[in-house]
Amino acid sequence: MRRLPIWIICGLILATAVPAHHAAAQTSATFRLQIGDRYRGPDLGFYDEPRAYPVRGVSGVYYVRAGRNDVYRYGDTWYMNYNGDWYRAGTYRGPWVFVSYRSVPRQVYMVPPRYRRNWRDYRDRHYYDTGYRGRYDTGNRGGASVSLRIGERYRGPDLGFYDTPTMIRVPGNGGVYYVQGSDNDVYRAGNFWYLNYNGDWYRASSYRGPWIFVGYRSVPREVYTVPSQYRRGWSDYRDQHYQWSSSSQVDDSYDRGNNGNRYDRSYDRGGTTTSISLRIGDRYRGPSISFDTEPDVMVVPGGRGVYYVQDSDADLYRYGSNWYMNYNGDWYRSGSYNGPWVFVGYRSVPRDVYSVPTGYRRWSDMRDQHYDWDDQN
Repeated sequence: MRRLPIWIICGLILATAVPAHHAAAQTSATFRLQIGDRYRGPDLGFYDEPRAYPVRGVSGVYYVRAGRNDVYRYGDTWYMNYNGDWYRAGTYRGPWVFVSYRSVPRQVYMVPPRYRRNWRDYRDRHYYDTGYRGRYDTGNRGGASVSLRIGERYRGPDLGFYDTPTMIRVPGNGGVYYVQGSDNDVYRAGNFWYLNYNGDWYRASSYRGPWIFVGYRSVPREVYTVPSQYRRGWSDYRDQHYQWSSSSQVDDSYDRGNNGNRYDRSYDRGGTTTSISLRIGDRYRGPSISFDTEPDVMVVPGGRGVYYVQDSDADLYRYGSNWYMNYNGDWYRSGSYNGPWVFVGYRSVPRDVYSVPTGYRRWSDMRDQHYDWDDQN
């Protein structure tokens, strides 16, 4: 028998060694995926659309029997679990992109075991989901380490909404809708969408985003009081990583007002305040409110000429030639939407403004919370 040249033998050894090394790397503890990484595993071999069979007991999920990988179809999107990690594509041809299980519909990653070849745990094996968690201490619910600020962009996992998500109405909560096919807690109320991620509240004007951290005080009560069966990841409606008592609820700039007296932090809504600091004519010193152009307003039904600013974290109203704002339970007035805002108290606010329906306010009591009217009589 003729002996093969030594260079051919070495080439054969290398060719067989490379796949083994690749497989070892895929399971290595040091191997780490990042959101958006392209799939680089074996060719799936789909030259025509593969035949997908309904998953029994799971509505809308289809499973591809042919092939070696676990491939699923849900709606118009395809999902694959390869090597314990989740990928997504808009077509069976790909490209497949790593998205993590948090961007996979729950119906897909909870399929019965008989529809899984190579995985058991739905959580990704080679991705450590830091998200926002790396920015603050999630183990400390007391807020010793607080990083979020009003207006910050959401930087968590992709929500995976390519079309308007399927929603169900929350019974008894006055026009609140809940997204079913998501691993996140997403709600729609009126013209806004609300997201509770990692215990904190975000808002957007579209399901596509952008999502902005606004805090629970900018969330309708009907949303943050939904029954427990309409919550996946939260129980306490108050933000877990924003300290209201020392942030925008009572801004530090109030330290410089009222003859050097602090705008008392005992105004925490939990009890009755005994320290009254606001005076008629005091300038507003809360979070910045500025608009490049006059903000969009909507007519308040039954309000006889009252208009409400939709895209704002504060309750802003226009009535006649004046603008009114309720901040922290107190009433301010301005001749322009860009201020300056001056505390005037509810008695200088038109009745049509302070009696607007609940859908157009985040406050409940029309009377000023930090000014003692009885003491002025």
